[in-house]
Amino acid sequence: MELYRGLRYTDSERLGARMEDKHNQQAILPVKSDLIFRIFFADERNKEDLISLLKAILDLPEDDYNEIEIADPHLLPEYADDKYAIIDIKLHTRSRKVVHIEVQLKITPELKKRIVFYESKLITEQLGAGSNYDDIQNVISIIILDKTLIEGSPRYHHRFAFADLNAKVELTDIVAIHTLELDKLPAVTDGTQLYDWASFIAANSEEELAVIAERNPQIENPFTQRRLHSPRGHRILAAITK
Repeated sequence: MELYRGLRYTDSERLGARMEDKHNQQAILPVKSDLIFRIFFADERNKEDLISLLKAILDLPEDDYNEIEIADPHLLPEYADDKYAIIDIKLHTRSRKVVHIEVQLKITPELKKRIVFYESKLITEQLGAGSNYDDIQNVISIIILDKTLIEGSPRYHHRFAFADLNAKVELTDIVAIHTLELDKLPAVTDGTQLYDWASFIAANSEEELAVIAERNPQIENPFTQRRLHSPRGHRILAAITK
């Protein structure tokens, strides 16, 4: 993919070697890996799958999904000596809302603060010389987690925003953070598209994916592409091992 050419992934060789070991088995692409997730969902050829995932998580006007533009995932440095940060997927909707998607396999002590920091950067990078505050577009973060981040709640999907918790009144929707915790998925489907997509991302075997695809036809195409022996699987394997 041109979008990510030249970026270095420290785990790519190790991941590629592990996938090659399974090359002669019934293996599937590990979408929970941020590298595979990025290559899989940020590919223009898979845009319909990306849109379906977004619709399952977000509550946006239908026409906002009609023009999804996948953007450079680098966050601009605030100062000359700052380092670039790289997020998994960054995109713009038709109304220019900014959506940031990130996969996290490990829960670290500073993770919540880092999520808020990235959300803030996505706001501040919109303002340049001569800009007005009215120019700021909504920023939405989707954080997909392999483990529990939000203690004290059994729900696998949360939406966080600026709000008065006592009055239950939202100050603004300019920022929103969605968390999707895969380890909280119930064993039995709740009948939603979100459950099926979360199960698709969490699946570790072809058998698990087959059950989801049989239940939800929208998952059938990405299920096929997750097979390591599929043409898509071969392309991804070649991309991360070359």
